[in-house]
Amino acid sequence: MSDIKKLFTHSADYFIGQILILIAGFISFPIFTRLLTVTDYGIMNLVSITLMLVTAIAKLGINKGSARFYEEFNSGKRKKSIKTFYTTFCLGELFLSGIITGIYLIAIKFLSFFIKDNYIISLLYLIAVLIWIRSIVATFMSFLNAEQKSKVYICISIFQKYAIVALSIFFTFYVVKGLYGYYIGIVIAELVTVLFLGSLYLRNIKLKSFDSSFLKEALRYGLPLIAFEFAGIILTSGDRYLLQYYMGSNAVGQYSAGYNLSIYCSQLLIVPLALAIYPMYMEVWTNKGENETKIFLSKTLKYFLMFFIPIVFGIVAIGKELITVLASVKYSSAYVVLPYVITGILIGGSGNILGAGLYIMKKTHIITGVVISTGMINILLNIIMIPKLGIVGAAIATLLAYITSTFLIGYFSFKFLRFKLYVKDTVKYLMFGFVMFIIVNYIHINYKIPNLLLKIFSGIFVYAFLIITFMSSIRKIVIEKVIHLK
Repeated sequence: MSDIKKLFTHSADYFIGQILILIAGFISFPIFTRLLTVTDYGIMNLVSITLMLVTAIAKLGINKGSARFYEEFNSGKRKKSIKTFYTTFCLGELFLSGIITGIYLIAIKFLSFFIKDNYIISLLYLIAVLIWIRSIVATFMSFLNAEQKSKVYICISIFQKYAIVALSIFFTFYVVKGLYGYYIGIVIAELVTVLFLGSLYLRNIKLKSFDSSFLKEALRYGLPLIAFEFAGIILTSGDRYLLQYYMGSNAVGQYSAGYNLSIYCSQLLIVPLALAIYPMYMEVWTNKGENETKIFLSKTLKYFLMFFIPIVFGIVAIGKELITVLASVKYSSAYVVLPYVITGILIGGSGNILGAGLYIMKKTHIITGVVISTGMINILLNIIMIPKLGIVGAAIATLLAYITSTFLIGYFSFKFLRFKLYVKDTVKYLMFGFVMFIIVNYIHINYKIPNLLLKIFSGIFVYAFLIITFMSSIRKIVIEKVIHLK
């Protein structure tokens, strides 16, 4: 099997799973936007972002090292056994993330003197257990990703997502009303997940196999990525804190609704790619060398853009109907952020491919520096734009920060590993996407949901028709697939 076909196989597994996860998101999204007030929805997002920020620190980048080091142990290039790999990562994460969680609790005690809202403080205490659990879950899941067990990975992800949705809704409705019930449900779902994952790897974890020198090596690789992940969250979510400061929880709720909808739509493409590509290009690099890696990355970026561009045009075309149908009329003003946010998120997603050279050459400190810098730029732009433009200003700042971050990552990565960019093909995708946008905008019937579905399927048909008609390479692939099916 060729590397590109293997990438598509793994990405297809993740894609199918991501559809099911996306369905869960679309189920929970309208429930919570209707169940909670706009203000509570804003608070929920602020607390969840805090959870992500602290978890990013608690993971210590250990989960990022799995894909980087697994192949070396698995192929026998390391003298130590594979049990050293599993044991060192598991026990190291268990102990170190516990320390970070303890520090977090002390910090909340200190912050309680400044944050006078006891409701928010109690929620911040509640999520402490989630910080520890999620750090350990991330380590186990990184093992599955490194092993390229895409089907197992996605099955567990689906279970985790639906368990979270089901239990959070159940507890919110029937046990503890409001956000307390929401987070208690998540804690129980995550606890079940970590216990199941632990059972999968328990036989490979032996105390005598723990290697402190390897843990230090893994931390040297992963620690710079803490700042990267932390700054990445600031880049993507820090605007919520500034919106809270300048405009209050209601504005945070409106903005978060539009942003979250963009996340749900973009995850369908970005998450499968991000999960599949890193272990794939590390395998190609380790076993086949530089030239094959360049070809692999070049084709991957080409196909990513082919799918990415119509999603942007499509969401811009149907965004207003989509937010009204899913979140209700009270979030209708959130539509204004969709064009900027969805474009920024998907541009940022291309960094998974453009930045390959920096990961392969272990230049993660450069990625960290770029993301920290653009995170600071994003904060500065928000400070300037939110008072003048409100939630639109926050969205524009996010887009500009994503563009800057992706450009810089690509620029520095190409100093180490330059590969071909299909510029002409990208221009064609943009033209096809624009034609699709024009046609979809002309479609209108008087029933909301049928109108939305008609626009979606019409957009897919138009773009697919244009791609197959005017792109000979894609037409050849489609014909081969059709013949194969016969």
